[in-house]
Amino acid sequence: RMISNMQAAKAAQPAAAPAAAAPAATSGAAAFDTGGKKAKLLFVDDEERILNALRSVFRNQYNVFTASSGPEAMEFLKRFRPHVVISDQRMPEMTGVEFLRQVKDFAPQTVRILLTGYSDLASIVGSINDGEVFRFISKPWDNAEIQKTIGEAAAIALELADMAAAPVIV
Repeated sequence: RMISNMQAAKAAQPAAAPAAAAPAATSGAAAFDTGGKKAKLLFVDDEERILNALRSVFRNQYNVFTASSGPEAMEFLKRFRPHVVISDQRMPEMTGVEFLRQVKDFAPQTVRILLTGYSDLASIVGSINDGEVFRFISKPWDNAEIQKTIGEAAAIALELADMAAAPVIV
């Protein structure tokens, strides 16, 4: 699956989403101006059904990529630099907090979101306070709420990418 995601990333060119394809007002993501750019989202979860559900919710608005483990996701991150990374907390090889800490160290401009069905409050609060994560989303999620949160994250990430690419005028 990693190869297919990487091949898809090579072929993915940020393109303006047609206005007709914009979701109805029920989607919070539609409220955030991304300047016609399609952000790259990377979802990390060891459960394939969760990845499939997230892909189906976001595939029309964003370039969506998935990984089933932290190490697989780091390889993807190093090659393709997604704008937003959304990770599950409980995974076999490393926790979501550990993974997002690595993402922060490697690509601090990437907006990071923690997704979990568990309430490991101490690690979640600690990671938010340490700046590893932008938001926390609980499972099961509400589609409108997760779209709004990821829409905010995508708008911020694209703005950060534009700022990093702009020449510095002294």
